[in-house]
Amino acid sequence: MNASGRIGFELIGDVAIIESQSKAEALEVMKKNKRIKTVFGKKSARTGVFRTRKIVWLAGEKNSITMHVENGCRFLVDVKKDYFSSRLSFERARIGKLVKKNENTLVLFAGVGPFAVICAKNGANVTAVELNPHALKYLRENAELNKVKINCVLGDAFKEIKKLGPSADRVLLPLPFGSDDFIPSVIKNSKKGCVIHYYTHSSFRNENKKKLKPFKDVMETIKRACKKEKVKCKILFKRVVGGYSPNVRRVVVDIKILK
Repeated sequence: MNASGRIGFELIGDVAIIESQSKAEALEVMKKNKRIKTVFGKKSARTGVFRTRKIVWLAGEKNSITMHVENGCRFLVDVKKDYFSSRLSFERARIGKLVKKNENTLVLFAGVGPFAVICAKNGANVTAVELNPHALKYLRENAELNKVKINCVLGDAFKEIKKLGPSADRVLLPLPFGSDDFIPSVIKNSKKGCVIHYYTHSSFRNENKKKLKPFKDVMETIKRACKKEKVKCKILFKRVVGGYSPNVRRVVVDIKILK
């Protein structure tokens, strides 16, 4: 429950996920939101290579599988087994408007396909890489559900980016944590003119709550990666896409390779 007394939750399809494990709060959420059929409570932060979190059933139907609809697309999601953030809906719509017909778009950490599907619907030739076999299964089903063609690859992003080489016109890196480790390899294997959409976290305050220059740490990471790979780049766009903690925000930076 937040400071205003409202119960905050993330809505994925007809499933709500609240911050606490309170049955009373879960029932209150269902009472005020008739479309919600199931409520889970968070039991852990996102962990492991699949970026999933432990959740506990609190109210409604005991079902973790749902159909999420956004931006004219439908996605089958298992909130227990797959990583999915409904809070990135605006970003997916933004990227969908940027892609060009017949461009080669590479989506790393594709999950069940929210970025991949909207890019494909807008005419891109999409290759989507995902390590979680269950998420990849749903990615294939979601491609069929939305009547688009996607080259779905089960694999590790580090290895796949090297295999594919500098073939993509656009690369999406929507990993919630750890994308800083991947950005040098993505920059190295991107061709001239390629646009990279780099999602990461930025500190806006330090441990003493002193305000920091927004995006400073992210820009330094990009600068180090470009210097290491001897690549020149241009920052096209940057913005905060969501909160994470009082001192940290999730952000996106669009990078164009100039080498």
